[in-house]
Amino acid sequence: MSDLDTTFASVARSMELYHRAEQVIPGATQLISRRPTRYAYGFSPAFAQSASGGTFSDVDGNTYIDWVSGIGAMILGYCDPVVDEAVKRQIDTGTMYSVSHPIELELAELLIERVPCAEMVRFAKGGGDACAIAIRIARGTTG
Repeated sequence: MSDLDTTFASVARSMELYHRAEQVIPGATQLISRRPTRYAYGFSPAFAQSASGGTFSDVDGNTYIDWVSGIGAMILGYCDPVVDEAVKRQIDTGTMYSVSHPIELELAELLIERVPCAEMVRFAKGGGDACAIAIRIARGTTG
């Protein structure tokens, strides 16, 4: 077996799942940034199994340094014990309410304290929502 064959074999299960996903998910992933065609196709993993700290393991059992950091969302790494414990505590008391929660106010005040030019805070569910809000604010401010 050549080195090339060994490399392809090292991500065989990952590629098998990717080809299955092509049949049921447009582009085989939910985000363009997750597509294995962005990397060395056939050499890089397409499916992760688990992650911890700054690394993740694929479905073939290989471990990688996650240089992409979960596409930028994992600045503290995966499975950070302090973050995980805080999330678990909050899950026990609820995660979504019909009215505001004091944590929203506390975080808004903390952000304003830490970012001197911020006068008010608006939270959003995701990047698209945040961009839409920013555009509305800009249009309202500039006419």
